[in-house]
Amino acid sequence: MGRKRTLLLVLLLAGLLLACSVSRKDADQGMTQAEIQAAIEQTFSARATATFTAPPPPTAPPATAIPTDTPTPVPTLEDPTLVPTDIPTATATPDLRVILADPSQFQLKKDDLPWRGEYTVPSSDWAGPYTNDELIAAWDDPVMARQYLAESGRVTGYEVYYQRGNTSAPLPQEIGCSVIQFKTAEGAQMALNNYNFTIRDLDHDWVLAEVTLDLGDASLAEYLDEVDSGGNIRREYWVEAAYRNYLVECYAWGIMVNVTPDLVEGMVQTILEKVQAAELSAP
Repeated sequence: MGRKRTLLLVLLLAGLLLACSVSRKDADQGMTQAEIQAAIEQTFSARATATFTAPPPPTAPPATAIPTDTPTPVPTLEDPTLVPTDIPTATATPDLRVILADPSQFQLKKDDLPWRGEYTVPSSDWAGPYTNDELIAAWDDPVMARQYLAESGRVTGYEVYYQRGNTSAPLPQEIGCSVIQFKTAEGAQMALNNYNFTIRDLDHDWVLAEVTLDLGDASLAEYLDEVDSGGNIRREYWVEAAYRNYLVECYAWGIMVNVTPDLVEGMVQTILEKVQAAELSAP
């Protein structure tokens, strides 16, 4: 824009100089007024037709590749490996309390028996304490008896047996129970499982009854059948149940049809109810 204005001033100055020159020529040479006017118009015509040629625009530098912003991968943080911690598992504290009451407090009484049998204790040796010394004397194998006492921790026991008075009643000829105290519940269950008749009395054909019992902490039933002189089958049927540090053993003996498992199981349950109601003490 500055250069164009400069050119215009130059042309205007040239016209003025030409006019002055003409005026002077007119004065010197005697140019007519028409010639002077023609010269001025020619000057402005030349100015009007003058073409301004603008310089070429600066050449832009060659386009260069615009770098693409490639995002730098951000390293991902892997989930930290969870190190398992030993969380203690809450477990219930076992109840090791025991019954310290004397076994004689839980004996089988006449009122616990079927009244129609008219059961009685025939003599004094059919009822009373059943100590460890008496057990050793009663067992056929004294060595096994001492081993049993050492392993089980037997403390003492009490037993009572009844004989049927009414011989016409369809009931067992003899029934009775033994209540045994041990130092621990483990000892009572060990005696039940390892020293029952089926295991320790191999001289007779004891059979472990295939029955499901819901008595105490653990229980079983076993029986022995023998033929008497009259050809009748007589059955000796035992049900044994452990509860805490006590073991209850009840039996019935007589003609097989009169010896029913329900009767023996009922006697065990009667004694267990007495044992389970007893006071518990620390071992």
